[in-house]
Amino acid sequence: VDAIINNAAIESGHVKVRYVEVNLRDFINGLIRQFESKSNIKKISLKTSFKNSSAKVCFDEFMITRALSQLISRAMQATEYNGEVKISVDFPKSEKEFFCITIRNSGAGLLNEELSKIEKIFSENGDTADSTVDFPFVLVKSIIGLHHGKISINSRLEKGTDIKCTLPIRQICQ
Repeated sequence: VDAIINNAAIESGHVKVRYVEVNLRDFINGLIRQFESKSNIKKISLKTSFKNSSAKVCFDEFMITRALSQLISRAMQATEYNGEVKISVDFPKSEKEFFCITIRNSGAGLLNEELSKIEKIFSENGDTADSTVDFPFVLVKSIIGLHHGKISINSRLEKGTDIKCTLPIRQICQ
């Protein structure tokens, strides 16, 4: 219900993005700490990877925390005991004005039907009004969209799932 209400507020334009400068390494490490006790229960290894350890970018810290927390939580749910969830931050040379945060899990992967459903949500013109839609993913898509970003998913059975959030690098926080 919370995700539905928040998404309705975002889609109606009643939510304002409050950009602040964020050190990505500090931000991601802080986010990971929120999941340490849960990861210990399932003996899931939480790992990080940073291509630029001192990178600072601008985004709404509360919103991006909410979106990434949803994705990390889902990744942990999909990961078996003794598995791994990895959060990577990259600055692709092919997209100089963007950075990527990828959440990868070592879970069982998604069946084609499940993958197609999530891909439909994440697509640029995805139908979020469908009552069968997974609302936390709709909320994540809305938050990333408010930041003028994109989100994509890649999954292979028995290999796991990657969800990549591509966000613009903002030099000035406005």
